Amino acid sequence: MTIDRCIVAGDSSLWAALKQSLGPSGPDLEAARDGESAIRLLSKRGVAGLIVEDQLADMRATEVLKRVRERPETRRKPVILVSGQDDEVDRVLAFELGADDFVAKPYSPRELALRLRAVLRRSQAETGGPLERLQLEHLAIDVPGHEVTVDGQPIALTALEFKLLVDLAQHRGLVRSREKLLEAVWHHPSTLETRTVDTHVKRLREKLGDAGRDIETVRGVGYRLKCSDHV
Repeated sequence: MTIDRCIVAGDSSLWAALKQSLGPSGPDLEAARDGESAIRLLSKRGVAGLIVEDQLADMRATEVLKRVRERPETRRKPVILVSGQDDEVDRVLAFELGADDFVAKPYSPRELALRLRAVLRRSQAETGGPLERLQLEHLAIDVPGHEVTVDGQPIALTALEFKLLVDLAQHRGLVRSREKLLEAVWHHPSTLETRTVDTHVKRLREKLGDAGRDIETVRGVGYRLKCSDHV
């Protein structure tokens, strides 16, 4: 899928900062003056995703998100919510409503650009086939070969630990809730408790050593494999 453009709904400074950080290789950005405009523009063909600030002229970002997820033509398009609130309740609500990522102010434009690239990459991966190989700063994952190395040294993982790492890698830069991980890795979410995920993440971090620090805990939600310049 070719990424043509993304919609930025919010203050003009958000559009300008993101445009500069993405550079010429990034997607084209189109500004939306309010929530209604953002939803309408996102519905068009060739529009890949939406970045929306929490306070718009006509509605809150959570209302935009709800309406985006209700529409067949937009429900699968990635949405990043940029908020002035960083409370656990706000983050959990955003993810429950279907946000692909949540960025709190003050934010780094460079980090926001990385997160946008991550959600677009995941959206492409869902239609373009599974991840085969990932190289981060210290960590390398060979999915077909079922091999993981850290600084060139092989790491022995169980089948579940490997599946957990691959899922986090497939969605790197994005938060994966414990419930989503249970469904994707264990396939029986109703029969397991979320602490099962915590236990396996703890073991995975220990086995990966220093590279395990790239698996970040997002309080009250789940886990995220940190983006890096090597992604």
